[in-house]
Amino acid sequence: MTYFKKNDMTAMTPQEYASEWSKSSEDHNNANDYAWISSNISESSSVLEIGCGNGNSTMSFLSRGCKVVCVEINDTLITMAEENITNAGYKVERIDITQISNIDLSSETDCYLIHASVFDSGVSLLALVFDYIMFSFFGAAPLHAANELEQEVENLDIDFAKQYREKATLRALELKIINGDQCKLCVVDRIQQLQGHSKFEIRNAYADDLSTRLAIPINQITVKTKVNTAMQKTTSSAMQYIHDGSMNSSRVTPLIALAII
Repeated sequence: MTYFKKNDMTAMTPQEYASEWSKSSEDHNNANDYAWISSNISESSSVLEIGCGNGNSTMSFLSRGCKVVCVEINDTLITMAEENITNAGYKVERIDITQISNIDLSSETDCYLIHASVFDSGVSLLALVFDYIMFSFFGAAPLHAANELEQEVENLDIDFAKQYREKATLRALELKIINGDQCKLCVVDRIQQLQGHSKFEIRNAYADDLSTRLAIPINQITVKTKVNTAMQKTTSSAMQYIHDGSMNSSRVTPLIALAII
């Protein structure tokens, strides 16, 4: 996986990351991936979305009548999301972490955008009870990951994205626990189905891995999958781990895994 520019291997800035992720997000949107993810939640639910990106995923929840609160650290992406969601006809309110007491899910506002890190302690203070916490395609922009991992960007090793995502996944689980048993955590990952293995086997293997990582019983996890056609094509995105065409192999099928906990 690479979040570094191909020409000189320097780390992408948050702005460059936002631009590249938006290209990938459009591919997921065109493949109806967000529509598939949102179809697995109840209509008119309350949703806490961790990382809204450019708003494509958020709009899939809004289209189902949900009230959505998004936490997004990337200033460029949250600005894109605000513009895209507003242009789609929804009422949006952008706030910072000090204004979370202003959130009212019974108001006419369809979507609140919080410019903050999911690790900010203030996120735990949301005086709301959500039906779902969505943790989908969580990204690892080098600067944000380095800050959270307490490293310098130039010292990040090859596993930094995995470490950052793992920490964020545990944070998502923590927020689910804060919200109580009625709240479901939905984790969306990219996985692979190797030739000779059924989707049933792949789903069970992923559930077992997630159970171990999160230290929760496997019978509390339901996994669904969808072919990740976005990874089977080459696009203009510089995020080569997503779009390098390497998944065009008869031995590997890229999948999107949705785990509901």
